[in-house]
Amino acid sequence: MDRNELIEGLTGYFAEQGHEVAPDDDLFHGNVVDSMGILDLIEFIEARFSIEIPQEKMVKDNLSSINNIVTMLESL
Repeated sequence: MDRNELIEGLTGYFAEQGHEVAPDDDLFHGNVVDSMGILDLIEFIEARFSIEIPQEKMVKDNLSSINNIVTMLESL
């Protein structure tokens, strides 16, 4: 899966949630996701991209922006 496809998928996910998010926007400080929303996001990523995210990768830094999420997914 290429980087652009991941970015488009995540941008679309947030748009469906009513948020216009740029790849470098901070998802936590922008009130795009909270602790419950991050669980929904992880479920979406795993289902949409058929990727299992290991527990140790589920840290705030990896999930704080679309670019950080994509970089983390590329490392799996």
